[in-house]
Amino acid sequence: MPIKPIRRKSVSDEVFIQMQKLILSGEWAPGSKIPSESELKEMFSVSRISIREAMQKLSILGVVETRPGSGTYVSELSAGLYMNSLLPVFLLDKPNIAQILEFRKAIEVESVELVAQRARQEEIDYLQKILTDMEQMISDSEKFAKLDFHFHQTIAEMTHNPLIIKVNLILREVMELGFIQQTKVIGGYQGFVQHKQIFEAIKNKNSELARKYMSEHINCTRKRLLELCMDTEAKIL
Repeated sequence: MPIKPIRRKSVSDEVFIQMQKLILSGEWAPGSKIPSESELKEMFSVSRISIREAMQKLSILGVVETRPGSGTYVSELSAGLYMNSLLPVFLLDKPNIAQILEFRKAIEVESVELVAQRARQEEIDYLQKILTDMEQMISDSEKFAKLDFHFHQTIAEMTHNPLIIKVNLILREVMELGFIQQTKVIGGYQGFVQHKQIFEAIKNKNSELARKYMSEHINCTRKRLLELCMDTEAKIL
């Protein structure tokens, strides 16, 4: 891949983009040493400051690592690593509850099917403990919401799919806030009953029922929010 001279205003961003492409294409392979700052300055025809800024971004994302006295190397990469760059987007542009529920339906219905097929007994036991704790906290909306969120996060982890797990970790704060907001409005009892259905389907390794119950659970949550919050819909949905 030929390196192009930088001519646009945001020089360090352009250097950063080209460096990412070199890494993604394999030209700069995992474990390989990156050219020195002086060499990069000549290669890109830019200032040292632009090179340093671009390298700092790569370092923050964990894409490169500096070894004192040796130089900078490409990290051993995974697909999930690049998802770290999504974090600032969600911190600056938080979705509303309706958007969160749409996202959850797209991800969680498929996830719970995988879990019903893959769940280990110790994971099922742990999920049951969360469910027991949820039952005890139905009257405390905030504590129930946190356990509700933990239940769904645990299901994501039980998929054993690193991308699903990574996405859920990145969205953790945004998602948890959504759970707290919705529980304050609709309460916990009906949600608890639906969680029991989801759990039993996982426990019995019935992936079809697990999908059905998860889909119904998310649809029901959205429907109840619409019914109970018509006067404040614009604020939370």
